[in-house]
Amino acid sequence: MTKGYKHLTQDQKREVLAAYGKTNSAREVARHLGVSYAQVVHVLQMNGIPRAGDRPSACRRSRELVLQMVQEGKSNSEIGRTIGTTHHRVKDFLDRNHIARPKRDNRMENNSHWQGGRMTDKDGYVLIKVPNHPNATRHGYVLEHRLVMEKHLARYLMPKEVVHHIDGDHQNNVLGNLKLYPANNEHLREELTGKVPKWTPDGIARISKALRRPRGHRQRTIHSK
Repeated sequence: MTKGYKHLTQDQKREVLAAYGKTNSAREVARHLGVSYAQVVHVLQMNGIPRAGDRPSACRRSRELVLQMVQEGKSNSEIGRTIGTTHHRVKDFLDRNHIARPKRDNRMENNSHWQGGRMTDKDGYVLIKVPNHPNATRHGYVLEHRLVMEKHLARYLMPKEVVHHIDGDHQNNVLGNLKLYPANNEHLREELTGKVPKWTPDGIARISKALRRPRGHRQRTIHSK
C-alpha cells in the first residue's frame, strides 16, 4: 500500500475495514497492512466506525442491567458473563463510578453455609443456634439435650444442672433418653456406683504391693509424696 490516506484505493479501504472488523485495533491493522495509523483512523472516521477506544464499554452499554444485577447481589463474574466482559472490567467500572454493593445480612439462614443452625462438636454433642439464649456460647449455640430438657421443664436450666444421656448416645436427644441431675457430683455418684475401674495389670500390682506394707509405713509413704 502507498502511504497517505488520500492515495488509498477503494480496495485498500475495504481491506482496512475488513481487518479492523477482525482485530478491533487500528494500530494492528496499520502494522499488518503496512499503512499508517492515521490512514486507518481516517478510513474508520469516513465510514462512521468508532475506534475500540472510543466505544462505550460493555458495562457502560449495559449500565442499567449492571446496576440491577449489583442490587440482586450477583458477583462480578456473573455480571461479566451476562454482558460479555471480564469480572476485572466490571470491578473497575463499579469502582470508577462509586457504585457500592448493598450490605448483605450473612447471618444464619442468609449465609450460604447455613445448615439449619445445627452442628456437632468434637465430643459428639449436638448444638443448636439460639443466639438469644442466656446461656448460649459466644457463637450463639446451645447444647440440644439441654434445650430439650428446658422445653420439658418450661424454664432455663441452671448452669450447674446436668442433663445425662441414659443410653450413652450423645446425639439421642429424645426426652425419654434424658435425665436431669441438680449438680455434676450427684450425676457422677450415680454413674459410678457399682462400677469397677478398669485397672491395668501394672496398676493392680502396685496397689497390691502398697496394701501388703505395714500400715504405718504406708501412711509415711503417702505423706512423703
